[in-house]
Amino acid sequence: MLVSSYWQSYDYEEALKRARNKLPQLVADDDSRFEIPKVNSEIEGNRTFINGFKALAAAINRKEQHLLKFFSNELGTSANVEGNRAILQGKHTRAVIQKAFNRYVELYVLCATCGKPDTKLELHDRIMMMQCEACGASAAVKSLK
Repeated sequence: MLVSSYWQSYDYEEALKRARNKLPQLVADDDSRFEIPKVNSEIEGNRTFINGFKALAAAINRKEQHLLKFFSNELGTSANVEGNRAILQGKHTRAVIQKAFNRYVELYVLCATCGKPDTKLELHDRIMMMQCEACGASAAVKSLK
Protein backbone atom coordinates (compact mmCIF):
# COMPACT_ATOMS: atom_id res chain seq x y z
CA MET A 1 0.00 0.00 0.00
CA LEU A 2 1.38 3.39 -0.99
CA VAL A 3 1.18 6.22 1.53
CA SER A 4 1.57 9.74 0.34
CA SER A 5 4.73 11.50 1.48
CA TYR A 6 2.48 14.37 2.64
CA TRP A 7 0.93 12.23 5.37
CA GLN A 8 4.26 10.66 6.34
CA SER A 9 5.63 14.06 7.33
CA TYR A 10 3.06 14.44 10.17
CA ASP A 11 3.46 12.58 13.42
CA TYR A 12 0.13 11.54 14.97
CA GLU A 13 0.92 13.06 18.37
CA GLU A 14 2.03 16.32 16.77
CA ALA A 15 -1.15 16.52 14.67
CA LEU A 16 -3.31 15.78 17.72
CA LYS A 17 -1.56 18.50 19.72
CA ARG A 18 -2.09 21.03 16.92
CA ALA A 19 -5.78 20.13 16.67
CA ARG A 20 -6.31 20.48 20.44
CA ASN A 21 -4.62 23.89 20.45
CA LYS A 22 -7.08 25.11 17.81
CA LEU A 23 -10.13 24.11 19.86
CA PRO A 24 -11.82 26.88 21.88
CA GLN A 25 -11.58 26.72 25.65
CA LEU A 26 -15.06 25.93 26.98
CA VAL A 27 -15.99 27.24 30.41
CA ALA A 28 -19.33 25.42 30.33
CA ASP A 29 -17.61 22.02 30.57
CA ASP A 30 -16.53 22.70 34.13
CA ASP A 31 -19.11 20.80 36.22
CA SER A 32 -17.44 21.54 39.54
CA ARG A 33 -18.09 25.29 39.49
CA PHE A 34 -21.62 25.17 40.91
CA GLU A 35 -22.50 23.96 44.36
CA ILE A 36 -25.94 24.29 45.88
CA PRO A 37 -25.63 26.93 48.61
CA LYS A 38 -26.31 25.96 52.21
CA VAL A 39 -29.37 27.51 53.81
CA ASN A 40 -28.77 29.34 57.09
CA SER A 41 -31.98 29.11 59.11
CA GLU A 42 -32.97 29.38 62.73
CA ILE A 43 -36.16 28.84 64.71
CA GLU A 44 -37.39 31.55 67.08
CA GLY A 45 -40.68 30.87 68.81
CA ASN A 46 -43.21 29.70 66.25
CA ARG A 47 -41.39 31.21 63.25
CA THR A 48 -38.45 30.12 61.14
CA PHE A 49 -36.00 32.67 59.76
CA ILE A 50 -33.85 32.12 56.67
CA ASN A 51 -30.89 34.44 57.12
CA GLY A 52 -29.21 35.87 54.01
CA PHE A 53 -32.26 35.15 51.88
CA LYS A 54 -31.44 37.82 49.30
CA ALA A 55 -27.91 36.43 48.86
CA LEU A 56 -29.35 32.92 48.58
CA ALA A 57 -31.65 33.99 45.73
CA ALA A 58 -28.84 35.92 44.06
CA ALA A 59 -26.51 32.88 44.26
CA ILE A 60 -28.89 30.90 42.07
CA ASN A 61 -29.85 33.89 39.90
CA ARG A 62 -33.56 33.83 40.74
CA LYS A 63 -36.05 36.43 41.94
CA GLU A 64 -36.63 36.47 45.69
CA GLN A 65 -40.40 36.40 45.33
CA HIS A 66 -40.30 33.26 43.15
CA LEU A 67 -38.11 31.43 45.65
CA LEU A 68 -40.26 32.64 48.56
CA LYS A 69 -43.43 31.48 46.84
CA PHE A 70 -41.87 28.05 46.31
CA PHE A 71 -40.93 27.78 49.99
CA SER A 72 -44.44 28.82 50.96
CA ASN A 73 -46.03 26.19 48.69
CA GLU A 74 -43.54 23.44 49.50
CA LEU A 75 -43.75 23.89 53.28
CA GLY A 76 -47.46 24.72 53.34
CA THR A 77 -47.10 27.95 55.27
CA SER A 78 -47.15 31.70 54.79
CA ALA A 79 -43.89 33.50 54.19
CA ASN A 80 -42.59 37.02 53.71
CA VAL A 81 -39.29 38.85 53.35
CA GLU A 82 -38.19 41.34 55.97
CA GLY A 83 -34.85 43.00 55.38
CA ASN A 84 -32.30 40.39 54.36
CA ARG A 85 -34.17 37.39 55.73
CA ALA A 86 -37.26 35.37 54.95
CA ILE A 87 -39.78 34.61 57.67
CA LEU A 88 -41.75 31.37 57.52
CA GLN A 89 -44.63 30.69 59.89
CA GLY A 90 -44.13 27.50 61.90
CA LYS A 91 -41.11 25.53 63.04
CA HIS A 92 -39.14 24.07 60.14
CA THR A 93 -35.80 22.37 60.71
CA ARG A 94 -32.74 23.36 58.72
CA ALA A 95 -32.75 19.94 57.04
CA VAL A 96 -36.34 20.37 55.83
CA ILE A 97 -35.60 23.85 54.46
CA GLN A 98 -32.39 22.65 52.78
CA LYS A 99 -34.27 19.75 51.19
CA ALA A 100 -36.92 22.15 49.85
CA PHE A 101 -34.20 24.48 48.54
CA ASN A 102 -32.41 21.57 46.81
CA ARG A 103 -35.71 20.62 45.18
CA TYR A 104 -36.15 24.22 43.96
CA VAL A 105 -32.68 24.16 42.42
CA GLU A 106 -33.42 20.85 40.66
CA LEU A 107 -36.77 22.07 39.30
CA TYR A 108 -36.09 25.73 38.50
CA VAL A 109 -32.32 26.27 38.19
CA LEU A 110 -30.49 23.25 36.75
CA CYS A 111 -30.96 22.51 33.05
CA ALA A 112 -32.71 19.18 32.46
CA THR A 113 -30.61 18.58 29.34
CA CYS A 114 -27.04 19.46 30.35
CA GLY A 115 -27.34 19.91 34.14
CA LYS A 116 -25.76 23.36 34.15
CA PRO A 117 -27.06 26.21 36.33
CA ASP A 118 -26.82 28.77 33.51
CA THR A 119 -30.57 29.12 33.07
CA LYS A 120 -33.15 31.85 33.20
CA LEU A 121 -36.91 31.73 33.64
CA GLU A 122 -39.08 33.49 31.05
CA LEU A 123 -42.81 33.72 30.57
CA HIS A 124 -43.97 32.84 27.02
CA ASP A 125 -47.70 33.02 26.37
CA ARG A 126 -48.57 32.29 30.02
CA ILE A 127 -46.16 29.32 30.08
CA MET A 128 -43.07 29.48 32.30
CA MET A 129 -40.04 28.37 30.29
CA MET A 130 -36.53 27.63 31.52
CA GLN A 131 -33.97 28.67 28.91
CA CYS A 132 -30.43 27.25 29.22
CA GLU A 133 -27.70 29.66 28.17
CA ALA A 134 -25.07 26.89 28.16
CA CYS A 135 -26.64 24.40 25.73
CA GLY A 136 -29.59 26.36 24.32
CA ALA A 137 -32.25 23.93 25.53
CA SER A 138 -35.67 25.21 26.45
CA ALA A 139 -38.21 23.42 28.63
CA ALA A 140 -41.51 24.25 30.28
CA VAL A 141 -41.49 24.30 34.07
CA LYS A 142 -44.40 24.13 36.50
CA SER A 143 -45.82 27.52 37.42
CA LEU A 144 -46.13 28.48 41.07
CA LYS A 145 -49.63 29.37 42.21
